[in-house]
Amino acid sequence: FFALFGIYLRMLRVLWEALTDLSVVPSLVLIYRRQRHFEFFIGCLQLLSSFLYNLGDALGTPIFLEVEDWHRLTNVSGIAYGLNVLVFLLANQNEAMDHLLRYSGFAAVWIAQIRDKYWMEESQWTLLVLLMFSGFALGKLAARRSAVWRLYRKRNLLLGAVWASCALGAFVVALDDAHDLWRWKHGMAQIFFGAALWWLWQVVPPLHDKSGFLGSGGDLPL
Repeated sequence: FFALFGIYLRMLRVLWEALTDLSVVPSLVLIYRRQRHFEFFIGCLQLLSSFLYNLGDALGTPIFLEVEDWHRLTNVSGIAYGLNVLVFLLANQNEAMDHLLRYSGFAAVWIAQIRDKYWMEESQWTLLVLLMFSGFALGKLAARRSAVWRLYRKRNLLLGAVWASCALGAFVVALDDAHDLWRWKHGMAQIFFGAALWWLWQVVPPLHDKSGFLGSGGDLPL
């Protein structure tokens, strides 16, 4: 009985983690329609690596790569994806600047993660990269605050910030694996992140999107 019950709980965990990983799909569809190719690539990499990490971890078996390798890719792609959102929120007029920030951010995060041995709780160099990019973003936003604030969809920004705060709180709590053996808290963090991304990718109107977008809408009128 206990063996069967353990299998049942493990399958529930697999299902839960698979479903919560899919919470980022709506935002990926959104950025695909706006033809933000690099952001779409990083988002898909994060989704794939996170899904295979969680699946391998839940089943207790490697899937093509070792479980920890998928975890490392999840760390790098997840942080880089967050930096891409930050670059998007800058609403830069210069596309070359956006390219430079996106690619250099991805490279810097990966190098910093290697130096930190991919350890999230003591990621000193990764934290330095995040602080540098955040400082640059805040300075640029402060310099253009009037123009950017008029451009922003305030409701979407507020909802995105609220969900991002919930996601960050849930993620910090979920770092304590001893009290989250079945990854329920981690799954809730994934759902909150998915909700935050959905709203944050709609803060800047699509007409300002320098890459253009597919379809007649390109973005939802929110």
